[in-house]
Amino acid sequence: MSDTTKQKRNRKENPHSGFSLARPVYKASDGKKRKSAIHHARFKDVAGIWRRLPLFTDAQSSAAFARKLVLVVSLRAAGESLGAELSRWTDSLAPKLRDRLVLWGIVEQLQIEVVKTLLEHMDDWKQSVKDTGSGENNAKLRYTRVKKVLLYGCGYIRFTDIDSLHVTAYLAAMNCATRTRNHFNGALRQFCKFMVKNKFATHSPLETLTNVKITDEKRRRSLTAKEFTKLLQTTLNGPKDGVDSPIVGGMSGFERSTLYWLASETGYRRNEIASLTKSSINLDSVPATVEVLANATKNKRDSKLSITGELGQRLKTLLRGKSPAAPAFKMPEKTAQMIKQDLEQAGIPFITQDGRFDFHSLRVQLAATLIRANCNIKVVQSRLRHQDSKLTLDIYSRLGQSEVDAAAVAALPRMNIA
Repeated sequence: MSDTTKQKRNRKENPHSGFSLARPVYKASDGKKRKSAIHHARFKDVAGIWRRLPLFTDAQSSAAFARKLVLVVSLRAAGESLGAELSRWTDSLAPKLRDRLVLWGIVEQLQIEVVKTLLEHMDDWKQSVKDTGSGENNAKLRYTRVKKVLLYGCGYIRFTDIDSLHVTAYLAAMNCATRTRNHFNGALRQFCKFMVKNKFATHSPLETLTNVKITDEKRRRSLTAKEFTKLLQTTLNGPKDGVDSPIVGGMSGFERSTLYWLASETGYRRNEIASLTKSSINLDSVPATVEVLANATKNKRDSKLSITGELGQRLKTLLRGKSPAAPAFKMPEKTAQMIKQDLEQAGIPFITQDGRFDFHSLRVQLAATLIRANCNIKVVQSRLRHQDSKLTLDIYSRLGQSEVDAAAVAALPRMNIA
């Protein structure tokens, strides 16, 4: 009986599986013929050519591998997508095995070795974010978020280790605000898209990662005109006659009141205002202006905004005696706690059914003030420096329901019909 016939008998064939397994016979160094300990799979590739691939010593593991391989071949031949599970499987193959399947046209060629570490991929992505003009701080923040979850939180070493269920569970257990959680989601999705776009991976393992809906308590609201006036007055003068406004966060009532007023007129964020010096504020121009340089703005563009004469007079008093390079405001790190204390002093709740009012809500306050004055939506968008008008339109939903109803009634025509 020929060796070929013996090997055919040794081959475990299944006409419905599309492959066969065999342990080939070889000639040992002592001249004797022995059977290989490793199972070889025999199958046809995409072009219909018979291929033989050495797999494992265990028959069941070899058969399971061969079944997936045949499925990949059939999908590739039909021009169909492999899907997330099979894509993960092909990405996780050992480099030598994957290279052979690439040579046979069964799996796609990746631009880099799959053995590259996750940290190396993340470093490449961080540089890519910086190159798009997002800025050093923005790139570092996104990079830090992804690193915290994938490396420190989940302990992954390679991109192929990432599991969506594991990542979702870790994010759910994080002790952070809903908005912060959504920022983490966005950074993770962006990193995975970078990997797929540059053909470092065939699919995104976190494509199903979705943002968490923000509840009313997590939303930021605006104050009514009466409430905001009361906040500024109480912060400036104290809660009642004979009781001075306390020092909060190292700032006097006069400084805090002026700070809130400036933020509500310009829409500048905390870090943007913290970057202001005396020379950033031009009180000699008409109207007076406040300028934030690109290295401090979120969109990395210089911003110069006009302010009212009344606020200009207040700033003139505040800045008197300061050097041009001196900070305009000495702000504490936790401005939300500071404004929360001032709200309490004014008898205004920090959180209501319409949302919370923290320092960043002063941007919402500006938008609401302009909207109440019937300003064009483009004016509001320009003042807030929103690139997307959807962000500006979202402000409308932050007005209190009672205020929306009152504004609607006020806008209706008065019908004097006898």
